[in-house]
Amino acid sequence: MKNTLILLSLALSLVSQAQSIEHGLVGFATTSNYGVGGTYGGSLGSLVYAKNESELRQYCSASQAYVILFEGTISTTNEKDIQVASNKSIIGLNGNAVLDGIGFNANGVSNVIIRGFTIKNAHQDAIAFRSSHHVWIDHCDLSASDDGLLDFTIGSDLMTASWNRFHDHDKVSVCNSGTQHYEDVGKQRVSYHHNSFINTTQRNPRIGYGKGHVWNNYYENVSSYCVGYFTGAQVLIESNYFKNCKTPLQQMYSSDPSSAHYGQAQEKNNIFSGCSGNMKGTGTVYNPAYYYDASMCLDAAKDVPQIVKDQTGPKAGLEYDLIPIPNHGRIDYPSIQPKLQWSPAPQAVSYDLYLATDPALLDSSHLQGNTNTNSFKTDSLQAGTTYYWRVDIHLTDTIIKGATWQFTTAALTASKPYPANGESNAQLRAQKDANNTQAMTMTWAPAFGAGGYLLTLKDDNDSVHYSANLGASTTSFQPKSLSMGRRYTWTVDILDTEGNIAQYGDEWIFKSSIATAVEGKNEAENWTRGLRAFVEVQDGSWFLASGKKVIGGESGPGTLNAQWKSNTSNVSISVCMFDESDGKGTYKLFLNDKQIGSATATNNNDKLVTLSLATTDIRNGDQLRLEFAPEGGEGCRTDYINIKVNYVINTLPSVAGDEELRYFDIFGRPVTPDAHYQGMLIDQYGRKLMIK
Repeated sequence: MKNTLILLSLALSLVSQAQSIEHGLVGFATTSNYGVGGTYGGSLGSLVYAKNESELRQYCSASQAYVILFEGTISTTNEKDIQVASNKSIIGLNGNAVLDGIGFNANGVSNVIIRGFTIKNAHQDAIAFRSSHHVWIDHCDLSASDDGLLDFTIGSDLMTASWNRFHDHDKVSVCNSGTQHYEDVGKQRVSYHHNSFINTTQRNPRIGYGKGHVWNNYYENVSSYCVGYFTGAQVLIESNYFKNCKTPLQQMYSSDPSSAHYGQAQEKNNIFSGCSGNMKGTGTVYNPAYYYDASMCLDAAKDVPQIVKDQTGPKAGLEYDLIPIPNHGRIDYPSIQPKLQWSPAPQAVSYDLYLATDPALLDSSHLQGNTNTNSFKTDSLQAGTTYYWRVDIHLTDTIIKGATWQFTTAALTASKPYPANGESNAQLRAQKDANNTQAMTMTWAPAFGAGGYLLTLKDDNDSVHYSANLGASTTSFQPKSLSMGRRYTWTVDILDTEGNIAQYGDEWIFKSSIATAVEGKNEAENWTRGLRAFVEVQDGSWFLASGKKVIGGESGPGTLNAQWKSNTSNVSISVCMFDESDGKGTYKLFLNDKQIGSATATNNNDKLVTLSLATTDIRNGDQLRLEFAPEGGEGCRTDYINIKVNYVINTLPSVAGDEELRYFDIFGRPVTPDAHYQGMLIDQYGRKLMIK
C-alpha cells in the first residue's frame, strides 16, 4: 500500500466520519491499574503501514510501540494466528481490513487496541487474550469461527468492547476461564457497550468472577442465552434492547446464593421485545462510576436499535479518531499540570488543542495552542473538576475536527479506601496464588498533586501498628499481621514535594468478624470464612455431613478463622473433610499467622476422612487460621475441625500493683524458673511452662 492511496481517500467527508465514531474509548479499559494509566495502545510509538500479511505479523509482534494501519484481505489456511505484543494499536482502514481464516492472539500483554477489522472463519478464536490487561476492541465484525469470537481469559482484566458486530456464531465472547481458575479471582472487569449480537447462540458475553458492565447493546435472535454470569461475578445490565431472544439473563450454574458458582446481575432499564426465559436480575451490584464515567454515552434503550445498527462494525475514518491520554471518562486524574497526549494521525501537519470546563466553550477562545507533536503541556488544573478537551487535526488541505473528550481530576485528599470506610467484615487475607494467601493490600484513589503519602494504621487500643512514608505514585500498602475481630483506624495524609504534610486525610475505619474456637467438634460452617470458602449443604444425597453442612473451596485458597477463648492449653487439632476421588486438597494450620501444621488428602476414596494437623500450646486469645487449597476436582469439603485438649497449662493471672509475680507448674506448685526455652519457661524438673 502506498501513502498516496491514503491521501486519495481523504475528502471533506472525513470530518463527519471522524465525528460519527461514537464516544471513543470508555469503560473499564480506561481505569488506572497495574502501573498503566488507561489504554492507549501504540499511541506513544511510531505510526506504520502494514502492506501485507508478513508486515502485519512483524509489526504486531514487535517489542516497540506501534500504531499499525492495514487495508486489504488476508485469506489463508495458515492456522497460526497473528501474535500481538504489548503497546499496539491495530487499525483497519476504510472498512476494508479482513482476516479470513486467522485471528489475533495475545498472551501476557497489556495496552492493546484492535479496531476496524472483519474477522471470519478463524480456525480457533477470532480474537483471544490470555493473562492480559488494558484492552480495547472496537468497530470490528466478528463471525463464524471455530471457537470464540472474543475471549478474555486466564486472569485477564480491564477490557472494553464497543461498537462491534457479533453475528452468526455459537460461543461468542467469554470473560473467564471456566470454574477452578484462581487466576480470574478479583479480575475479569469488562465493559460491553453499543455492540450488536445477531443470530448467535450463547456467551453474549459470559462473565465469571469479575465485574461486568453491559449497556446499550442490541440483541436479536439469540437462541440459547444472552448475558451469562456465575462464580462471584457482578454484572450491571442496563439500557439494552433484546429482540426475539431466549433467556436474556442467565444464571449459569447454581441458583443458590451461598454457592461458589452463583453470580449476581442487576437488570436496569432494558427493553425485552418478543423474548422468553429469564429477564430478571438478582439484585443490586456494584456502581461503575467508582471506576469510570460512562454517563456521557448512555443512550435510552428505545434508541439502541437504530443507533447500534447504523454505527457498528468497520468503517472509514477510524485512523483519524484519536485515542486520548487520559482516556475519555477517566476519573481521579491526579496531575496538576499534565502533558495531554493522543495517538498520531496519518499525514498530520499539526494539531490544535482545546481545553475548557464546559464543552460548549471548546472554541477559539479556549485554544491552548498548536503543536506538531501529539502531546501538549497544559496550564495548571484544579482539583475535583471535569475538563473537556478536543484535538483538531491539520492536514495539508483540510482540518478534521476531533471528538470531545472529558476527564475528572482527583480530590485534594485520598479517597475510595479499601477496605471501605465502615467495613465490618474486612478480608485480612488475599489470594497469593493457587495454594497460598498473603496479607491483604490496602488501597486508595490518588489525591490531586500529591508529592507523597503518609499512611498511619492504628488498632482498637489506639496503638500505631504501622506508619509508612510512601511515594506519589504509590496508592497501596500491604500491612502484616492484622488480627481478626479487631477494629482498625487508618489515615492517608498528603505530603508535598518536601515531605511535609500538605493535607490531612480522612479517618477510615474497618473491622473483621471472628468466631470462637471451642474444645471438641467445631463445625466448619461456624468459623469465619474468607476468600474462596462457601457453605454447601450435604444432607446425605451424596454424603452426610455433621450438621448437614460443609465448607467447600473453589479456585484458589479459602480460609476458616477462629479465636481460642478458653484456658491456656496443650491441644491436638485435626480436620474432618470429604476426600473426593478426582483431585487432592491441602490444608495448612496457622497459629497467630505462624504455620504450625499441614496435611494433604490422598485417599481419593469419596469418604469422610480425618487429617491430623498439629499438637501445640495455645493461649486464651490466640487465633487459628485453617487454609485449604483444592486442586483438580477436589473441593476441600470441610466438615468440622476437632480440637482435643491434652492438658490445661495453669498460669497465674496478671498481678496488680507491686505484688510479686510467681510461676506455677501444671500441678499448681510454685516454681522458680531458671532457663528460657523457645519462649517458654522450664522449671527445675525440666517441665515446660507456658506463661501468659
